[in-house]
Amino acid sequence: MGSDEVRRLAARVQQIGDDVRRAADGMLSADTVQWRSTAAAGFRQRLAEQVTRIRAAAAELDAAAEALLRHAVAIDGVLARLDLGGSQ
Repeated sequence: MGSDEVRRLAARVQQIGDDVRRAADGMLSADTVQWRSTAAAGFRQRLAEQVTRIRAAAAELDAAAEALLRHAVAIDGVLARLDLGGSQ
């Protein structure tokens, strides 16, 4: 897998992270309903906990995308060194 493929993969992982974050934001719209009860309060609490977990997953995807980009740079560095060694 070349560095361009790794960069495309990183972009896709970043997009998935953005999609996951948007899904979490969409879940929060359920919190705007004016429910008033003990059950509603419990639902809001569970919803907030789920959103927190989903956002943490999105952050992990962001970190994975960054790691992939660093890997692509490393690939480019190795390939550049190989090209330099072959031309001397």
